[in-house]
Amino acid sequence: MLSSILLILLPGLIAYVVTPRVIKVMKRFGALAPDMHKPGRPLVPEMGGTALLVSLTATVLVAHLLALVGFLDHVFIKKLTLLYLTFVVAACIGLIDDLYVLSPEIKVISTVLACLPILYGGYIGLYTLGRPVLPIVGRLRLTIIYWLLLPFAIAVPANAVNMLDVMNGIMPITCSLAFTSLAISATILGKYDAALVALMLASLLLGYLPYNKYPAKVFNGDVGTIAVGAALGAYAVIFGMEFPTIVTLLPHIMNGFYVITSVKGLKERRKIALRPTVVRDDGVIEANPDPRAPMTLVRLILARGPLCERDIVLSVTVLEVVSCCLAIISSLLMRVHVAG
Repeated sequence: MLSSILLILLPGLIAYVVTPRVIKVMKRFGALAPDMHKPGRPLVPEMGGTALLVSLTATVLVAHLLALVGFLDHVFIKKLTLLYLTFVVAACIGLIDDLYVLSPEIKVISTVLACLPILYGGYIGLYTLGRPVLPIVGRLRLTIIYWLLLPFAIAVPANAVNMLDVMNGIMPITCSLAFTSLAISATILGKYDAALVALMLASLLLGYLPYNKYPAKVFNGDVGTIAVGAALGAYAVIFGMEFPTIVTLLPHIMNGFYVITSVKGLKERRKIALRPTVVRDDGVIEANPDPRAPMTLVRLILARGPLCERDIVLSVTVLEVVSCCLAIISSLLMRVHVAG
């Protein structure tokens, strides 16, 4: 019990302490980016996601030490390590994109590499792949199809989380809510190891949130968003939480669908000429009236009228809360099939 409490609190505490130091490093090296949704576009340190990587690394090392002295189950440690390796690979891809700007196609293909640790876990029989559970329907037997779709289990959430990271605080708020609801869902399903990992990741994001929330002191960078999205995908597969995870990501998936269909394919956002929103001199944000502008979830929210950035983030948060509630309800409907 004490070891579990330690693992839940530790990532958040480390992230809270490490992030200010990452901010100083980014300022020193001139890693700054304009805040596009504020008047004057002030420069803000970026690649704050490196703080998440450092914090999770330290936490996983502590978890291994606890396992060595017998406080943690070795199967749990193996699953946690595979999720961590997925996080690391995705973070490295995001870091390269932050530094050199990868094309959208290369970025998506690269995130597929992050599924290699998960494939290894399935290959050695650490967990069963191809038997996801759906509410009411029950357990499916997908076998070969599941293995073929597995790369998308990482690439889709990684890029979906990245695409919705458009305003201060959206990524850590929505993803911490997602992991919290997944912890509740896992508890309902009797998957207590999955609940512990979800709470660890929620804690990690909550410790980081004070520096990314409005007004942001640091941006996540692709090193943060792609890694967190990949962690969601890895969590879903490793712990058999596919359906609840998809439900928690509905706002991200909707946004990604709108963007891809409106710009007719995958495009680097820095190269899209028209922005979906316009910032007025008073800081209020409104939807871009140009029909050629990309369609996004934020632009849909602004369809009823202009809003300040905080209200837009609140609207996205409400959508995420609804999705998380639906995920918990879905886990209640899945419980009988998991128990069986």
